[in-house]
Amino acid sequence: MAPDADATDDSYPYLRAYGRLAGWPPDHITALVRLARTQDAPTDAVFYQRGDDRWVTTSEIWETGLRRVLGLEPLPPIAPDVDLLTEEVARLLWRSSWLTDRNGLRDVARLDSGLLRLTFATGATGDVHLRLAPPQS
Repeated sequence: MAPDADATDDSYPYLRAYGRLAGWPPDHITALVRLARTQDAPTDAVFYQRGDDRWVTTSEIWETGLRRVLGLEPLPPIAPDVDLLTEEVARLLWRSSWLTDRNGLRDVARLDSGLLRLTFATGATGDVHLRLAPPQS
């Protein structure tokens, strides 16, 4: 394969770094950089999200390890939000094979902000209440 003139170009460094990290072949990375240029993607684009038909940028990458690999500083912590935390706790509960396989978790329903109801195969239910307390001064 002939060397690509784009190989010496340093545009879209995060897209290139992510592609290398993901193990994409160099010609695929080059094609994505060309697509980014054609679509006038933000210069901090990391990857193209086909399902949403958009470029994901560095500001959307929050995971500390990935940010470090991309050469980015960690993002500062955000204030917790009970609605967002409730959704995340529900996702975590579903990922627990101990709850699903061993205990027969069959449903995690959001009843309210900060309130989840777990339903098990035995018919038992359990409520998970999430309450945020203000910071201690």
